[in-house]
Amino acid sequence: MAYIIVNENHIINQIVQRYKLEIEYAKSILKEIVATLKQQAPDDWRFTISPSARFFVVHLPSQVKILGFSYKEAGADIVRAIQKSIKNNTIHNINLDRFVNMYLEALNNSNLKIIHHLRTAYPKEKGEIGEEKRIISSLKRELSHIILFQEKKFSSRPNALIINGQLWVRQQYNWIDMRNYNKEYFLFKQLTPEGIDETKRKIFSYSVNGDIKEETDLSGCPYCPSCHLPIKKLESFINFRTESYWSLPTYIDRRLLDLEFRERSADKTEEGPLNKDEILELYFLRNLIEKVRRKIYKI
Repeated sequence: MAYIIVNENHIINQIVQRYKLEIEYAKSILKEIVATLKQQAPDDWRFTISPSARFFVVHLPSQVKILGFSYKEAGADIVRAIQKSIKNNTIHNINLDRFVNMYLEALNNSNLKIIHHLRTAYPKEKGEIGEEKRIISSLKRELSHIILFQEKKFSSRPNALIINGQLWVRQQYNWIDMRNYNKEYFLFKQLTPEGIDETKRKIFSYSVNGDIKEETDLSGCPYCPSCHLPIKKLESFINFRTESYWSLPTYIDRRLLDLEFRERSADKTEEGPLNKDEILELYFLRNLIEKVRRKIYKI
């Protein structure tokens, strides 16, 4: 079972405002999304291999598009210790070097719980992941060959679909006609708690205005034998994990993300501007991350 946390009230309000839906229907949509993710996604699943760790899950009947952020449960104890010191006016006792060592140890842990945090509802025609756009933009500058895709295309694609209590996830294949950039096609497979069911495949089209539609006349793969693609770790390689695991952010990264967003865009958040304790917390977390970065990257 996947571990899901939700900005429930915020997402419901965004669905009502951005999709012009009744509040009870918005609540039922979010309830179905959360229940399906919890029940159908394995606890070790990642919805994207991108190091940004952001993903889109779309409720197909309503086309509602939810932004999620995955991270490893590492560093929560450090954040709580910093918060406690700030609250008790004992910040002079904070030993940042000790926290650096604790965090480095956590980063090397191959058995951390993976959390999927559903954060907000995006308009379907404008929903883009800013971090993905920046990654692709940087790649296009660095690579010697020409990449025709626009950043918007990479950053707006759905990673998962909710269809009548079933969870379908986008796989590696997609098709697009570069002469007609308004529509592309994706291969989705059904995800179960045991892994990907290779016998259940569908092709969906995704248009420039955000519409997602199953292409029933395009067969996914009707000739597959009955099989599941397991995603569990190999028992004989207990400390080996995929690159997508090691590149996942952590709880500390998520907390820093939230604080920095409120620092620069307080008017767009429900919590508003940072209070004095949170300003101090932001200061310590930035220093902690910088010290860890210097140790890992040896700069």
